[in-house]
Amino acid sequence: MPLDERSRLTFHAWLVHHDLDDEVASAILGVMPPFDWHEIPKKDDLAIRFADVDRHFEQVEKRFEQVDKRFEQVDKRFDHVDGRLVRLEHQVEERTDLLIRRMDDGFRDLRTEMAGMRKEMRTILLALVGFMLSVVLAAMTAGIALAAT
Repeated sequence: MPLDERSRLTFHAWLVHHDLDDEVASAILGVMPPFDWHEIPKKDDLAIRFADVDRHFEQVEKRFEQVDKRFEQVDKRFDHVDGRLVRLEHQVEERTDLLIRRMDDGFRDLRTEMAGMRKEMRTILLALVGFMLSVVLAAMTAGIALAAT
């Protein structure tokens, strides 16, 4: 039966009362554990416990290996996604370049058409001015001829 603190103090006082030195009584109580002797683990008990701990750590290591494999799978998926993104980026760049070239060609064609239209408008304007001058001159000539008659 384990000794509680009160029992230990009582036993210490009894030892001192029966002519033991205080230091000797304290030394005797110092080597007595505060629990029953059968509660002290033996080597076999420790070996079993360490074996249990070893098995537990082996399970933990297996779980870490599984986690590592999952991380490898995730890394492969990320590599696959990265590859797809790179291909998509190239496709977008190619399409963007094509659209820009088409726009440049369209603007160039538009500029050429506008330049041609400018020339045509100048020609039409000059023709109109010439026609108007000829009408004005004809009217003036007809007015002068009427006045002379």
